[in-house]
Amino acid sequence: EGTEIGMSVQSADVLNVPSEASTHVEPTAQMTRMEIVRQSKFWMTTGGVACLLLPGFGMKLLLGPTMFAVFHSDQSTQDETSALFLLAYSAMRLLTGVCADRFNLWTVYLVIGVSQSALVFLLGVSVFNEWPQHVFVGLSSGLGMLLAGNKVLFSLLCFKVWAPKDASLALGLVCLAYGIAATFGSGTAWVSLCQMQMVGGEPVEGHQRPLRLAVAAWFS
Repeated sequence: EGTEIGMSVQSADVLNVPSEASTHVEPTAQMTRMEIVRQSKFWMTTGGVACLLLPGFGMKLLLGPTMFAVFHSDQSTQDETSALFLLAYSAMRLLTGVCADRFNLWTVYLVIGVSQSALVFLLGVSVFNEWPQHVFVGLSSGLGMLLAGNKVLFSLLCFKVWAPKDASLALGLVCLAYGIAATFGSGTAWVSLCQMQMVGGEPVEGHQRPLRLAVAAWFS
């Protein structure tokens, strides 16, 4: 009788212990391109990144002509402003990469996005009201720093929005934002530059009100 009880207990233990086959969980398949593209969060992420990158492509076209036509800067001052913009941009890319894991990504991205929107608006106001040149230069450098931070953080953002197994593919697709920003940013900036008054292939010196209004509208 004792033997039968022992065998029944062993049988119960065997039945209660799950086998490897029963505990094995099939890994979830990686998402395809079309599955990611069909997601609303893909288009929200891509659209948001494109909006944040767009001012950078316009600045490349507008910085020099704006300083000449609005602030009457010479070539040396324009070169110094471009150099300062690039130095601020480079320093911020390095700093963001070093410190990206020390802060909450969503908070940092929100702060940069709001700050960038404010700076772009102030750049438009500074051009429209013809604020001192050094104010425009400072705002441009600040915008360059924020643009640099965005370019570092948006790749990390993809690993927050998607699972690790899908994040690499999603990141490649979200890079579509670069094309969108380049097309609309450069295209609309070029339309603004078309308002510049030219004589004999040279910009007219003096107050170019149409250009000033167009550039201010582009920033705002």
